[in-house]
Amino acid sequence: MRRLALKIMQRFEEFNPYLVGAVLSGHPGTHCDITIQLYSDFQKELEIVLLNQRIEVSGQSRAVKLGERTFNVEIYSFDEEGVVINLHVFPKNAERLIPKNTDKRALDRARIRQLQELINQEDCNISAA
Repeated sequence: MRRLALKIMQRFEEFNPYLVGAVLSGHPGTHCDITIQLYSDFQKELEIVLLNQRIEVSGQSRAVKLGERTFNVEIYSFDEEGVVINLHVFPKNAERLIPKNTDKRALDRARIRQLQELINQEDCNISAA
C-alpha cells in the first residue's frame, strides 16, 4: 500500500503531500484507507488537477484543530486500485502546524522522499531475508 501511496503523492506533488495514518505506520488493516495531507490556498487548482486526471471524487468538509487554530478542511475521496484514497486539503500556512492524534501526540507524517526511503528500506530487508 505504501507504493500506491507514493504513486498518488507523486501525482499531487505540487501540493506538498504528506502521508499519514496506518499505511505510514505499517499497520494497515484489511480495509484501510490511504490518507494524504495536501496544502493549497486555491481549492480550484486541486480540482483542476483532479479533473485533468479524470479522477471522480466525493467531497466533504470537516473542521480540524491545529495548535490554537481551527481550519475548515476539504476532504476529497476516490478509489484507486480498489483502495480508498482520502486527500485532506489544508491551507498552505497550516503546513508547519503538526496535527495531533487523539492522544494529543504529534501525528507521524512523511513527505515523498521520506516514504521512498522507507520503501527502499523495506526492499533491503526483504532481499536480506
